[in-house]
Amino acid sequence: MIKFIKTNVRGAPMGEDIHACKYTDDEVARARHLYDQGMTLTAIAAELGSCHQTIHDWVTHRRRNPPVRVIAKRIRSESFVTDHQSSQKHVSYQLVILDLIN
Repeated sequence: MIKFIKTNVRGAPMGEDIHACKYTDDEVARARHLYDQGMTLTAIAAELGSCHQTIHDWVTHRRRNPPVRVIAKRIRSESFVTDHQSSQKHVSYQLVILDLIN
């Protein structure tokens, strides 16, 4: 199986690809869209169940910036890993497939 991971310039995961992510990328995009339509930060925060400061950080791109790269990571299925655990180590491969900056 191949999983695509959005990363920043240093290769660190971003957005939903971070293990501790509380909000989906769709919720962040929705908040930005509502703000562009003229809705206040407080009203957006009430609708999404978040703090107005978090919404402000999303809208001003202090948090959840657009990704710079996309990395394809090959993930072996669980059945393969359990069948071959004693004879092989689990190895994951990373390959940068798309740079989004020029």
